[in-house]
Amino acid sequence: MNEIEFDVLDIITKVVGLDVGSVTTSTSIRDLGVTSMKIVEMILMIEKKYNIEMPDDATYTIETAGQLIATVQVLVEANQVESLVIS
Repeated sequence: MNEIEFDVLDIITKVVGLDVGSVTTSTSIRDLGVTSMKIVEMILMIEKKYNIEMPDDATYTIETAGQLIATVQVLVEANQVESLVIS
C-alpha cells in the first residue's frame, strides 16, 4: 500500500466513522451510506492534504475507494510534473 492509498483510505474511514481496515480499494463509497455532504468533506480533506483540485464531477463519477485513490494519484503526479516544468 502506497502513501496516497493509505491516506485516502484513512480519510474515508475517519469521515464515515469506521475502523481502519474496514474500507478497501474495492469498497463502494455509496454502500458505506455516505451522503453527498460527506463525499464533499472527503474531497476537501484530500484537496487540502495534497494541494490538488479534484474535478467538479468527482462527487458523482467516483464510485469506489480505488477510483478515488487513482484519481488522487493522477492529480498528484500531474501537480508534481507541473511544478518541475514551472521551476
